[in-house]
Amino acid sequence: MGSASRVRSQRRHSFECLLCFHDYAAAFIAGRAHPDLSDANHDVIAQFVAHGFAGAIKAWLSDSSVTKADLIDASVACAPVWW
Repeated sequence: MGSASRVRSQRRHSFECLLCFHDYAAAFIAGRAHPDLSDANHDVIAQFVAHGFAGAIKAWLSDSSVTKADLIDASVACAPVWW
């Protein structure tokens, strides 16, 4: 596989992962009745959460000095109260 094909494959995989995160976030939001959950567009909120978690995972995977505990701590610190 050439370099350009590998990059396209990685981008496609990243996009598919974001879709999975988005779908999970959207389903999670739909089932929530937390009083702090905003009435804002829930699809936009799901996209925001999905990209945030995907970015955190990418940071964890790309830096060997970042531990799993670091990832969890950062994710919990950044997660919305209603999550």
